[in-house]
Amino acid sequence: MLTDDPGTPGSGVWEINAAYLEQRTQQERLRSFPHVDFNYGLGEHVQLKYETGWLFTSAPGGGVKSGLDDSLLGVKWRFLDQERSGVDMSVYPQLQLENSSSAVSQGIAEPGPNLFLPVEIAHDFGKIKLVGEVGGGDWLE
Repeated sequence: MLTDDPGTPGSGVWEINAAYLEQRTQQERLRSFPHVDFNYGLGEHVQLKYETGWLFTSAPGGGVKSGLDDSLLGVKWRFLDQERSGVDMSVYPQLQLENSSSAVSQGIAEPGPNLFLPVEIAHDFGKIKLVGEVGGGDWLE
């Protein structure tokens, strides 16, 4: 998904997200459906992740191209808990790998591998939760 939070699903618990994602520019429309994100809790503070989707892209006069998006594998470690420290905070290294060279050669999936290292932070203010994520990637060539 495009953003995340520092929470984990809990020990032995699956969290499965399915979405329709769309990005538009004047030159192109990129859609991912279904876009799936599988998360599994290893203990209360660690989460394993697998994410991918089926991509469709279209450009004016260019027709539609489609293919399997890259795989995103990750391990999230929540090292601060709001109950103890007043804030939830996690580090979430993720590795993006090519699934389909045809999707990359069509220009609809990013060439890989790529490594991302986001850090997430969250705090509850009563019924409102403020979540932020910083970090980047694309460190592998």
